[in-house]
Amino acid sequence: MARFPTNAQIFKHPIVLKQFFAILILFLSVSLTGQPRKAAQFFDYALGEMSSGKLEQAETMLLRALEIAPDYRDARLALADLYREMGEFDKSDEQYTILETEYPNDYVILYRYGHMLYEKGDYNRCIDYLSRYIQNESASERGIEKSKKVMANAAFAAEAVKNPVEFDPVNLGDSVNTRWKEYFPAITADGKRLVFTRNQPYSGRWEEDFYYSIVKEEGWRIARTLPGKINTNQNEGAQAISADGNLIFFTGCNRNNGVGSCDIYVSYWTVEGWSDAINLGRPLNTESWDSQPSLSPDGKTLYFVSDRSGGFGGKDIWKSTYQGNQVWSEPENLGEEINTSGNEFTPYIHWDNETFYFASDGHPGMGGYDLFHTKIVDGKFQTPTNFGVPINTQGDESGLVIGPDGRTAYFATDQGEDSRGDLDIYQFQLPKPYRANPIVFVEGNTINQENSAPVITQFVAINLSNGDTVFSQQTGKDGYFYLTLKADENYAFIADAQGFMPFSENYSFNSGTALDPVKQDVELTPIAVGKKVVLNNIFFETGKYDLKTESHYELDEVVRFLSTNPNLRIEIGGHTDNVGSYDDNLKLSQNRAGAVIDYLVAQGIAKSRLVSKGYADTEPVADNATSEGRAQNRRTELKIIQ
Repeated sequence: MARFPTNAQIFKHPIVLKQFFAILILFLSVSLTGQPRKAAQFFDYALGEMSSGKLEQAETMLLRALEIAPDYRDARLALADLYREMGEFDKSDEQYTILETEYPNDYVILYRYGHMLYEKGDYNRCIDYLSRYIQNESASERGIEKSKKVMANAAFAAEAVKNPVEFDPVNLGDSVNTRWKEYFPAITADGKRLVFTRNQPYSGRWEEDFYYSIVKEEGWRIARTLPGKINTNQNEGAQAISADGNLIFFTGCNRNNGVGSCDIYVSYWTVEGWSDAINLGRPLNTESWDSQPSLSPDGKTLYFVSDRSGGFGGKDIWKSTYQGNQVWSEPENLGEEINTSGNEFTPYIHWDNETFYFASDGHPGMGGYDLFHTKIVDGKFQTPTNFGVPINTQGDESGLVIGPDGRTAYFATDQGEDSRGDLDIYQFQLPKPYRANPIVFVEGNTINQENSAPVITQFVAINLSNGDTVFSQQTGKDGYFYLTLKADENYAFIADAQGFMPFSENYSFNSGTALDPVKQDVELTPIAVGKKVVLNNIFFETGKYDLKTESHYELDEVVRFLSTNPNLRIEIGGHTDNVGSYDDNLKLSQNRAGAVIDYLVAQGIAKSRLVSKGYADTEPVADNATSEGRAQNRRTELKIIQ
C-alpha cells in the first residue's frame, strides 16, 4: 500500500549509502591496525565501495579480508550489515551467528543482530537478542528506546502472523491506472466519483495533477484531468473531497502565497470548473509542514497532518473546525490516543463521521507505517486497532479511504501482481472488524410549496435512537442540501425557514440504499391562517398519551417557531386511526393534543396562544385498511388559527 521504496531501492542512492555507512562506522572500531596489512586494505576498500553504492564489489572486498583474517570482527560485522541492507537476511544471519559466538556479550552485535532478525521476520529471536542488548551495561539510552519499540512491534507481529486477515486487492484497471504513478484516492459520498493524484512527466519534469473517474455499471470510465484552474504547473496532491463533491481540500508546497513549506488549500466547483486554489491561511496553516487533509461529512471539521510545535513528536494529526466566512479555528491535537512520539499520516474520517483511519509508525505494528482503525465515541477516540497482516507489512502502508458502503477500501500500491507499471490504485473488501457504518447520501432542495421557489433553510437531522444531532446545515440561495447518514437508523428531519411553517419528517434508511443517493425535496408551507403541517416526530406509546423522549426534539423546534413568531396562535390537533371505538379514539386524540400543549407551556409559551383539539378518526389522510395507512392517520398537526 502506498509503499515507500524498499531498503534495497533506497540503498542504491549514493547519498543514502554514505549516511548509512557513516552510522555503521560509528558502531565499528574502524581500526586498521592489529590485522594483517592486506586484510585491512581490503576492509578499507570495501568501505569506499559501500559509500559509492557498489555493493557487490564491497562484498568481494570483505570476503577477501575475512579469508586472510577470519577473526576480523569489524570486517565480518560490516559484511553482516551489508547483507542485511541488501535483503540477504539468511546470509546476514550466518555472519551474525559467527560474531555472536565469538563475542556473546558485544552490545553492538546484540543490537544489530536483533534489528536484523526483526526485518527477517524472526520475531522471537529478535526479542531475545534485543532483551540482552537492553540489559547490557554499554547500551545507550537512544539504543534502548529504539530497541524497545522494535520489541513491541516484534511481539505484535509474532501474534499477527498467526491470524492473517482476508485481503484480495483488485486493480481498478486501465481507465484509472497507467504506467505512471496514481495515488491518494478520494471518493465522493455517493461512491460514484473517484478523484486521485497522478504523477507523470510533463515538459521535461515530473508533475502531480488531479484526475477523476466516474463509475458506471461496466466499471470506471477513462480518467480525465479535473476541469478548471485547480491544476497548475506546480504540484497538487493529498486531496480530500467534500461529501457533495463541490469542494476539494489539498496540499500545495512552496507556493508564492504559502504560509509554510506545505499548506492546505481549497478549491470550489463553479460553472466554469474548479476555482483557483485558496490558501486556508492562519491559524490552520503555519510555518511548519501542514498536509494531508480529510474533511468530515458535515464539512465542519478538517483533520490534517502537521509537524508544528505542541505535538507528541514527529508528525501528528490535528483538527480544525469551520467558523464561517472562510475562517478555521485554532487547530487542536488529536491527543495521545492517536498520536505518538513517532509519525502519524494520512488521516481519513469516513462518511459515517465516527470511523477513523490513519497510518502510524509509532503504534505497535509490523514495522514502517501501518494502517490503523478507531471509532469516535462521545467525542473521544477509542484505542486504535492495527489492521494486521497481510494488509500491513514491514513496508509502509498509508493513504486508505473507504466507500459509502463502509467496506470497500481504496489505496495505492506498487506491489500488485497486475500493476500497470508503478503506483496503481486498487480496491479491496475490508475485514469486518475494520469496516465503517454503511451510509446513505441524501440530497434535495428546500422549496416554497406554493411556487417551488428555493428557500434558504436551516436543516437539522437527529438520530432518534440517541438524540444526537448528526447534521446541521444552512442551505444556500438555491435551497440545496445534502446529508450523509448512517444506514439502518431512524432520523428526524427538521427544516426551519423565516416566514414558513416548521417542517418535520421521519425517515429510516436501510443499508441496501447505501450506493443509491436518496433524492428528497422539502416543501415548506408559508405561514398563513388556516395552514397546517404534520409534526411527524411526535411519538406516543400505543394507546397512551405520554410523550416519548424522542418527541422533545421536534417540540423544542415548535417552541422556537412560536418564540420567533410571537403574534401567532396555533391549534394542536390529535388524530387517530379507526381501530377501536369512536369515543375511545376521541378521548385519546384529545389527551395527546393536550400533552403537547402541556409541554409547550412548560417551555414558556403562553397558554393563551395555544388550543388543543381531538379529531379521533374523522379526518383520515390515508386508507385505514392497511397498517401503513393507519400509521399515517395517527398524527399530530399544527394549524395557524390567528
